[in-house]
Amino acid sequence: MLSNRGTVLLIFFDISVKTKRQRREYRRFRSAMLTMGFAQLQMSIYYKMLANVSNIAAQKKVLSKFKPRVGIVQLLPLPLNFFLKLESLVGPQFDFARELDPVLEFVDD
Repeated sequence: MLSNRGTVLLIFFDISVKTKRQRREYRRFRSAMLTMGFAQLQMSIYYKMLANVSNIAAQKKVLSKFKPRVGIVQLLPLPLNFFLKLESLVGPQFDFARELDPVLEFVDD
């Protein structure tokens, strides 16, 4: 059963990919996020479930090693119960509660 405890860390970014160097930095940053367990929500919005808010600092520290030199990268921690209220106005409605349920079992312990 899905718990209301836990935090979802959202990453919003706008990274220029005009030069070869910028494209390399973008790929490196995106690859790091995927390796860390982030999932893509939209084109430049990724999310990851965390057991609690104390894990945010550790995630931020690792991400800082891969941040691009130019662009915008923003982090937004949200309580799980807020994130699960996400609704789609256009396009398919994603059932986060059903999709995240197996991932969230550790939160209930």
